Amino acid sequence: MRFIKLFEEFVNDIKLNEIGDGGKSFDYTLNKGKLGGYQAYSGKFTTAKNRSYNVTLKDASPNFFTDMNANTPQFGESSHAVRFAGAFRQNDTPGKNELLANLKKLDQSDVAMYDIDFTADGTFKETNDGEMYPVMGTVVKMIKEVYDKESPKKLFIFTFFSYPKPGETAGSANKRTKLYLAFFKMSGMTNFKMAEAQNRVVIAEFEGL
Repeated sequence: MRFIKLFEEFVNDIKLNEIGDGGKSFDYTLNKGKLGGYQAYSGKFTTAKNRSYNVTLKDASPNFFTDMNANTPQFGESSHAVRFAGAFRQNDTPGKNELLANLKKLDQSDVAMYDIDFTADGTFKETNDGEMYPVMGTVVKMIKEVYDKESPKKLFIFTFFSYPKPGETAGSANKRTKLYLAFFKMSGMTNFKMAEAQNRVVIAEFEGL
């Protein structure tokens, strides 16, 4: 009987040359347009197993800017800004407050924030189908392309949603969160800091992180 590793068990076997620029990936298209009133990049690619992927990078910077400058109760624990600060200053309240104070000095033109999700054949639940290295490598290349197109900004954030598996709690860190974080740390995006924030991976570039 052939032994097949579970999805999350690949983490310790990931090699630097298997994702990111020069690594395994698929040809893709990436176009900028509108999505539900937001600016967004929409990407598509097809895998060797003929699975069709749709990737969306939605510009959430207006929400981040509104949260950052709002009075309570909007500027609460669920806001984009506080979630972002908490991801990098989880057990450091003074540092978190200092980071939030620095964020409030920005205006919307300084901020680029993209919420990322992707589907395979229209579903979030099962996506890699044994092709996770090139799938994630393709997503990494899309992120880098958007970064290159939208630079420079004082604050750049990509948030990557991880769909919970059966038995996992929605809104909490899960096995996919840890896997995606491991991938992105090996993606060659060395100018970015990376952290978990509930069921999201946050990839950010900001002075003082």
